[in-house]
Amino acid sequence: MTTTFAFNKPMDEVAPPVILPKDWYDVVITKEPVIRPNATLKEAVGEHPSDEMIAAVLEQDEKAGFNLVVEFKVEHPDERFNGMTFTIWLGWPSVADENRWSRGQKKSDSKMLRIADLVEKFGGSIQGTEFILTEGMKGCVYIDTRAVENSDKLDNFVDVFGAGFKPYQSR
Repeated sequence: MTTTFAFNKPMDEVAPPVILPKDWYDVVITKEPVIRPNATLKEAVGEHPSDEMIAAVLEQDEKAGFNLVVEFKVEHPDERFNGMTFTIWLGWPSVADENRWSRGQKKSDSKMLRIADLVEKFGGSIQGTEFILTEGMKGCVYIDTRAVENSDKLDNFVDVFGAGFKPYQSR
């Protein structure tokens, strides 16, 4: 027995991916940002870990942790680029990061400063240990290109580590 499937349109109507030119782009956050375990932590602790299990893994494995996940779309007058979506994952500081150093700075401080830069440039506020970052907030990100692994194709990514963030409409 053979099963036949059908697409909604013929293959000759499928458009190749659009690659944004390297540049600063205005964006809007499209979903409430969330904190989620990264892949290393998920793999180590499974689906329903205890707080103790998570703490132990965070202490033992520098790559395990949580990310602040922010999804947004590009606002651009060129319809080819307008509405393109991107997701960034910013490392969330852990207690274990207080004892880890990178480039002359505690890892926890480095992660906090990167998140604070995003919050401030997107018009959020920071009071003590708390900050506000929500759906609908706008800012500017640098979108770069890179080669797709094992391919001759290019892909876009948001350069959160090199370029950082800018306020909305400052490109």
